[in-house]
Amino acid sequence: MYLKKIYLVIVALAYFVLQPTVLLADCKVLSQKSSVYQGLMPMVIKWKDALLTKDFHKLAIFAIPDQQKYVLSDLKNTKSDLYRLLYEEKDSIYKFLKRAKKLKIVLVECFKEEWANSFPGPRVQVYYYDETEINLQFPPSLKHEELSEKYTEWSKKGYVFVHHWGKEEGKWYTNYNLLPEDANNKNSKSKD
Repeated sequence: MYLKKIYLVIVALAYFVLQPTVLLADCKVLSQKSSVYQGLMPMVIKWKDALLTKDFHKLAIFAIPDQQKYVLSDLKNTKSDLYRLLYEEKDSIYKFLKRAKKLKIVLVECFKEEWANSFPGPRVQVYYYDETEINLQFPPSLKHEELSEKYTEWSKKGYVFVHHWGKEEGKWYTNYNLLPEDANNKNSKSKD
């Protein structure tokens, strides 16, 4: 009986200690078994393959419908910020994907009130990195602010980039506001 009471006290303490953490978490790493992962990962792979083959029409189709023509125009313009970010910068996403020996892709679903306006459905951040260069540990759930801090910390150790996907009217779309490891530096560069 004494052991049962101790066990119940430990369980109760664990509940009260862990509960606030779980309640405060607004992001979670998606398991391969989740329906969101299974629905989105094929799109992420198709996007990556389109980027590597420079299939601009396919890349543009992944943009939100009302932005597709602008994305296509930017992809065809070698002086545009989007084209340079994807293909021309010293550490472009294209160059990173081409040289990655063991590419790892992690999907993190985040739930925040202010994101409801951009996509009414699920909102997922897709992290890409080369496991031969950097080993990242994603907690199963965490706050978005903690994830942003981890991203900053990770990008100092090796090349990692993230971009956002959202679901609208049953279809997944990406946001071309891609974040390379040194996004602040790239955004501050003057245009040609």
